[in-house]
Amino acid sequence: MIELRCERPATASVPYSDFSESPGCTAYNGKLLLDHGTERGILSKTSTNSMNVVIYASALSVAMLFYAWRSYHEKIEQREKTLRERVAYMLWVMANSVPEPR
Repeated sequence: MIELRCERPATASVPYSDFSESPGCTAYNGKLLLDHGTERGILSKTSTNSMNVVIYASALSVAMLFYAWRSYHEKIEQREKTLRERVAYMLWVMANSVPEPR
């Protein structure tokens, strides 16, 4: 959730923590900040690489699972198609071998 807050200078008589309570932030008395709850610090710069590795490894594992499932599913579909074709051919051969009534 993004929160608008007004940061006042230290000389302000009433500290406002929420933008909706303040009469407005102007360039003269403070500045408007968008705060989305993430704090940046010393650890965030060093952990970025490890976080990227985790994200990329997760995406790779999901892709590998999907492709393995798709390959298995295609094998099953091919087997069923072959079976249907064989059954259809068997029925066609049997229908053609029956003598016609006279």
